[in-house]
Amino acid sequence: MKNQKGFTIVELLTAFSLSMVVMVFLFNIVMMIKENYLAQSIKSELIVQQGLLSDELAHDASEYTLIQMSGKKGEYNFLFQDASGNSVMKKLMVTSSSITYSGNGKTYEYQFVDKADPVIEVSEVKERTDGMDIGYVFLDISITTPLIENEDFGVKMVYLYSPLFATIDVS
Repeated sequence: MKNQKGFTIVELLTAFSLSMVVMVFLFNIVMMIKENYLAQSIKSELIVQQGLLSDELAHDASEYTLIQMSGKKGEYNFLFQDASGNSVMKKLMVTSSSITYSGNGKTYEYQFVDKADPVIEVSEVKERTDGMDIGYVFLDISITTPLIENEDFGVKMVYLYSPLFATIDVS
């Protein structure tokens, strides 16, 4: 019986146990790679949308004069005036699932990726500088996601306006 070929049950159980330990480690590595890929794709999408919204808001701030702004948390109306004196109405809406910025025949709409958390804050400051009244409207659209900690993919804008010619009501 000395020349029997094959494996003992102990050898087979040891090999099977070691194989299972290796498989568990490989599975954990695959799951970490998947989570990293998901976080990076969400980050990429948020950066693209941040750029698009930022460009649209910056274009309006540089091309038009702010005449009126009104609204409540989450929904704001802007009335601008172009260089020719024509009125341009814009609307900004932020909900838990999307941002919509529309007006003048164009609409920018973004449906959030999973687990995005938008917050919009609007504040106003008036001051007198060199004998002139100046007003600032601070628009802060914060978009964060728990998948990517400590990063804000929102937009911050400052609109300069003349309190003599503009009305701001952002209660």
